[in-house]
Amino acid sequence: MASDVVSLRVCSFNMHGFNNSAAYLNELCSNNDVIFIQEHWLMSTLLFKFDKIHDDFAFIGCSAMDNKCEQGLLSGRPFGGVGILYRKNCSVKISVAGYHSEGRVIAVTLSFANQHLLCFGVYMPCDDGKLHYCDKMSDIVGFIESIAELYPGYKCLVLGDFNFECDSFNRGYREFIRVIHKMHLCVTVWIVTVLGTHIHITHWTTKV
Repeated sequence: MASDVVSLRVCSFNMHGFNNSAAYLNELCSNNDVIFIQEHWLMSTLLFKFDKIHDDFAFIGCSAMDNKCEQGLLSGRPFGGVGILYRKNCSVKISVAGYHSEGRVIAVTLSFANQHLLCFGVYMPCDDGKLHYCDKMSDIVGFIESIAELYPGYKCLVLGDFNFECDSFNRGYREFIRVIHKMHLCVTVWIVTVLGTHIHITHWTTKV
C-alpha cells in the first residue's frame, strides 16, 4: 500500500478451526489488510501456522487451549482462540493493547493516515442458560472497558463473533449494551448471502 493511503480494509472471520478454514483465510488476504480471527482452536505452540497462510501477512494472537492442555490429557474438541492477520507492508502501525485472560478478546491499536483506532476482536461465549454466562459476559465487558480507558481520544471498533442478537430480550446484549453506551458505539449488522458463485453483502447501521 502507498504511504498516503487513507483507507483500510478490515474484516472478521470465525474459522471454526484452523484446519477447516486455512484455505479460505488465504483468499481473504487478497482483499483485506487486517483480518480479525476467532476460533482458530490452536495451542500457543502451534500459532506459527498462521505465518504460512500468506507471505505478505503477519500474525498476532493468543490461544484459549493452553490452560486446558496444562490439565493433562485432552478430551472433547478444541475451542476458542483469537488473533489478527495484518499486511506487512501496510502503512499502519499496529500495537497490542491487551489479551483477555481466557483468550476471548484481542485488543490492538491501529494508527494510520492521522487516525487512531482501538479495535477489539471478540469471541463471546454462547448463552447456555446458566447463571455463570452473565458472569463471563461481565468479565469480558469489564476487560473491554478497562482497555478503552487507557486510550482516551481513540475511536473504538468492536468486531468478531458476538454469539448473540442485538435485541433487548437477549442476555448477552443486555450485558454488552453498557459498552455500547459508554463508548458511543453504533451497531452494524452484516448479512452475507452466497448464491452459487455470487456473493451478496448487505449491512445496516443503527444507533442504540
